[in-house]
Amino acid sequence: MNPHPTPSRAGFVAALCLAQSALVSPALAQSDDFSDGNDTGWTRYTPLAPFGAGGTHAIVNGSYRLTAPASPNPDFLGPARIGSLFPNANFNRAQVEVDIFGWNTALTQSVGVFARASDLGLGTTTGYTYNYNVVSGFHQINMVLNEAASRVVNESRRPLNPDHRYRMVFTATGNQFLGRLYSATNSTLPIHSLFGTDDTHASGRSGVFVFAINVTHGVDTRFDNYVASTPAQVRSTFMDAVPAVGEIPTEPVASILVRLAQVETTLQTDSIRLTIDGQTVTHDVTEFDSIVTVGHTPTTPLDPTQPHQATLRVRDELGEQTFTWNFGTPAAVTATLLASPNLQAAFQPEANAVLDATSRRFTAPVVGDQRFYRIQDATQRTLKSVTLVGNNVQIAFE
Repeated sequence: MNPHPTPSRAGFVAALCLAQSALVSPALAQSDDFSDGNDTGWTRYTPLAPFGAGGTHAIVNGSYRLTAPASPNPDFLGPARIGSLFPNANFNRAQVEVDIFGWNTALTQSVGVFARASDLGLGTTTGYTYNYNVVSGFHQINMVLNEAASRVVNESRRPLNPDHRYRMVFTATGNQFLGRLYSATNSTLPIHSLFGTDDTHASGRSGVFVFAINVTHGVDTRFDNYVASTPAQVRSTFMDAVPAVGEIPTEPVASILVRLAQVETTLQTDSIRLTIDGQTVTHDVTEFDSIVTVGHTPTTPLDPTQPHQATLRVRDELGEQTFTWNFGTPAAVTATLLASPNLQAAFQPEANAVLDATSRRFTAPVVGDQRFYRIQDATQRTLKSVTLVGNNVQIAFE
């Protein structure tokens, strides 16, 4: 995931080299999109396997599906659970990213990622998790000791749509932990975040897992596009907003709140500038521990049936950052996908390209070994991603 897409107008060119499936430097990160059809190299975590409830690690349509039956003896063995740790990813500074989707809504389960995990096994696993309870809607960062959530580092509730795909990003630096959740259709800014501190585990491996909340249930969910890396200095960063990124409120918007986490840099609060629909507005700033909250109360509540755009400018020791997001009813999308086999040839409307205006994504059949794309529209657009999905290419934009 690239959280910083490149702004573009109609003339922006996106190149897709079909011979490459990942653009990750092995020295900086390790990744698996499961397109090779196997999980070779992963360490499978199946603590209940000796008792007949180990579950399955399967590659389904290029994604990693983890399933396990209900625990045969919850009082003695605990609930159903299954996972995998990535090979050779033993980090103190760690960032773990993965898509979650396709969870079985009939099962009460929690899905998420490991960081600094070690001593995998029944009653021995330690580390940290960032996980989502698919029924209660609670997100948690947990410190795990002896295979139990010994301490909740932080938690809050933000229900997700089971029909959507989301990307979890879990960052561990020193004693600080930041969990961010992105919509798969908007990898620019998270829709929800957690931040907290803990000093228990210094290092370990990274991976994915799922466990049952209801001890009578099994588990079943899917992961994709996994990346584990050692992050550079983590700057003060956007956590979430109210209204949320991309949210369509059901009532007029009477207030706007933005949260930022001061991870490894410190914000200059007097540098903060908030703009709503092109107008710089007054704001309040509060700080609690490492969280900075910026608030604004419009003179007249904002109409949720109209599109709105907010921009927050902040400065830390490394310079200025700008965060821009939209909320309210999106403006109509009339974009056209243009394509060319090379940069010298004329760009023409791409045949059989289908626009999903709601998610702002084109889907078109793969043509040739190399293809260049432009998004043409009267409105400025931001290109977010170019992804291969089977025999199609998906181009997401804002």
